[in-house]
Amino acid sequence: MGYKRVITYILKSENGASLKASNFICEGEAGGEIWTGKRSGRDNGVPKEKKTRWAKYF
Repeated sequence: MGYKRVITYILKSENGASLKASNFICEGEAGGEIWTGKRSGRDNGVPKEKKTRWAKYF
C-alpha cells in the first residue's frame, strides 16, 4: 500500500519488549498524560501517565 512508517504508542511504564523484537524504534516521549480524540471524555480505567512513540520504517 505504499506505507513508509507505522506508529504506535505505549505507556511509559511499559518496556516495549515486543516492539523491540519487531524492529520498532523508540522515538521518545510523546503526548501528555491523557488520551485525546473522540473518546477522550470517557474514563475507561486508562492510567494517566506519559506515553512513548514507537515507529517501524519500511
